[in-house]
Amino acid sequence: MDSSFEAEQDEGLDKLEETVISTKHIALAVNEELDLHTRLIDNLDQHVDVTDSRLQRVQKNLAILNKRTKGGCSCLCLLLSVAGIAVLVVAIYLLVKYL
Repeated sequence: MDSSFEAEQDEGLDKLEETVISTKHIALAVNEELDLHTRLIDNLDQHVDVTDSRLQRVQKNLAILNKRTKGGCSCLCLLLSVAGIAVLVVAIYLLVKYL
């Protein structure tokens, strides 16, 4: 009976060893995946910082432009100027075409 018990114990230990080795491989794979995600997040963080810096510069420039626009020509004035130029271009085109 001792031999049977030792065989069962050896078999149980072999299964436990297989489980431990399998768990170790899974843990190593998870660790590699976490390292990859950490690098990706760090890279994304750098891109977000650069984009945030650019956005702040653009917002500053827009604020300056907005102050300048309020003091002088409004958006409506700018739109009317563009429309006036377009009308002049069409008029010149028609004059050249029919004369």
